Amino acid sequence: SIIVTNLSVVNSLTRNIDTVLCAGNSITVAGNLFNQTGNFTVNTTSVQGCDSIINLRLTILPVLSSVVNATICKGRSYNLGGNSFANTGSYNVVLKGRNNCDSTVRLNLSVSPPLTGSQNVTICKGRTITINGKTYSQSGTYVDTLKNPQGCDSILTTNLTVSPPLTATQNLTICKGRTITINGKTYSQSGTYVDTLKNPQGCDSILTTNLTVSPPLSSSQNITVCQGQFIVVNGNQYAASGVYKDTIKNLQGCDSILTTNLTVLPYRTRQQSISICKGEALSLFGKPRSLPGVYSDTLKNAGSCDSIITTSLTVNDTFSVIIPAEICQGESFVFNGNTYTQSGLYAFQFNTLFGCDSSVYLDLKVSLKSSTSIDTSICAGEKIVVAGKEYSSTGTYSDTLNGSSGCDSVVTLNLEVFPVYKDTLFIEICQGEDFVIDGNVLNATGVYDYQFFSSTGCDSTVHVNLLVNPLPNAEAAADKIFIYEGESVELTGRPDDSDFEFFWEPKAIVRNPVVPVTVAFPVQSTWFVWNVIDQASGCAAKDSVFVEVFDACTLNIPNAFTPNRDAVNDCFQIVGNKQYKDFSCSIYNRWGEKVYEFYNPKGCWNGLINGFEAPTDSYIYYIEYTCGDGESKSQKGTVTLIR
Repeated sequence: SIIVTNLSVVNSLTRNIDTVLCAGNSITVAGNLFNQTGNFTVNTTSVQGCDSIINLRLTILPVLSSVVNATICKGRSYNLGGNSFANTGSYNVVLKGRNNCDSTVRLNLSVSPPLTGSQNVTICKGRTITINGKTYSQSGTYVDTLKNPQGCDSILTTNLTVSPPLTATQNLTICKGRTITINGKTYSQSGTYVDTLKNPQGCDSILTTNLTVSPPLSSSQNITVCQGQFIVVNGNQYAASGVYKDTIKNLQGCDSILTTNLTVLPYRTRQQSISICKGEALSLFGKPRSLPGVYSDTLKNAGSCDSIITTSLTVNDTFSVIIPAEICQGESFVFNGNTYTQSGLYAFQFNTLFGCDSSVYLDLKVSLKSSTSIDTSICAGEKIVVAGKEYSSTGTYSDTLNGSSGCDSVVTLNLEVFPVYKDTLFIEICQGEDFVIDGNVLNATGVYDYQFFSSTGCDSTVHVNLLVNPLPNAEAAADKIFIYEGESVELTGRPDDSDFEFFWEPKAIVRNPVVPVTVAFPVQSTWFVWNVIDQASGCAAKDSVFVEVFDACTLNIPNAFTPNRDAVNDCFQIVGNKQYKDFSCSIYNRWGEKVYEFYNPKGCWNGLINGFEAPTDSYIYYIEYTCGDGESKSQKGTVTLIR
């Protein structure tokens, strides 16, 4: 058989690919991915099954990025890549580059607001001021629109004041021989002078000066004084008659000559002696005198100077004599030629050598024969003496006596003798108490004796045995406790000995008021009292603790702290329930500089600023926080740092 074969020989193929891509893109050749610049050879098989070679030349173009910083005026816009921007901010804009690849532009745009400002300007009358090409010469307010360095409008308000020329007048007085200088000119004569001065704004001011030159003055005075007096003229003291000249300053400070004619008048003296009788009064120059002595009186003479009159006053006695006399009933008494038989006081008048009255009185007593009864009592152990006899027992006794006049008298004694008493008291009191007996205050253990008078007037002895029992030691563990609304508080009292009775008050808000350690539930600030009673003596003592209840959102802020590392008050710390939200505390010095801050309610300031000790001073704190119910609060004040 014949086989005919038609054989075709196919050449291997070679193909070149030359391409350009943007960064981030890729090309696939014969199942291979390429994304980097370079020359690549790829071997593959054609559709006829023959080898095929592909030569790839790949160029990767980069993506470009840039930053544009631009500033525009308020009301304008900035265009970039077909986009318009009018607000301050940063924008990313994607553009097509010259190689048709994307380019990213970062636009930082700032919008400048229109600026406003004002100025106060003062000029002198007749001058001008130019602002933005405009000239102003009248007082008023002017508004001009200017361009700032960015080309944006700025509004400038000018308050212009035009100062008129000032005029003033002064009246001056100088002493003869002196000068005055005004604006560099010297004047020494009376007259009116006009000077032109510059005021603080540099404007002219007209000053008119009316100058008066005072000549030296002279004057005289006549003065009369009394001996022993003096006058003072211009600091000089004069006490003798004469003519004195002094140079003094007048109201304008100029010299004045004062001549003083001084006359000194002498004083005069006179003496006199006067006698009066006792009981009489003498008027000496308007003053009553009734006692003997030497009196000096100062009178004014015709020159109004003192005259001294010395008076020696003698007071002669008057005599008053009482002559006592006593006779018995039925007898008589003869005096000065007169006979008297009745009791009485008889008066007689006589004249002394100096003519003063003297009185003599006869006091005559006629004694009756009498009987006298004496009712009396004495205490046991005492005695009574009657008519020279001693009596010490109860009974009735009679005695006949001779009176001082020699008349008989019968005395009957009714005597009662009372007994005396003794008693003993046993008293117990508590420490701090007093026992009072007969006005005496006793408060110490001991034995005391006191004497009293009984109802009969006799001594009674009382022995007091006093025992002072000590107080139990009542002690509450704390003097003051702080809690917040809704919280309970533990109360601790001492002692807890079974020999004592103890309880807390007020009992209504204490869980178990009869135990030393218990829990209380105050709804407001309350004093709790710890009572301790000694069951043996009945003596009681007490101590108290104050529980202060704060509002749940109240801060308790100290006003001072001492950061001296002694573990006592070393830190400025806020006292509260610590359940605050959004808490912040800032500390400022006296110049308003913030020196410390913390955001934890439990935080504190230890007195350091950037690691260095802050000086002793007062600092300002400002606290902001939110309560549990959502209420926002703030509080500020001062705290003193003490080292």
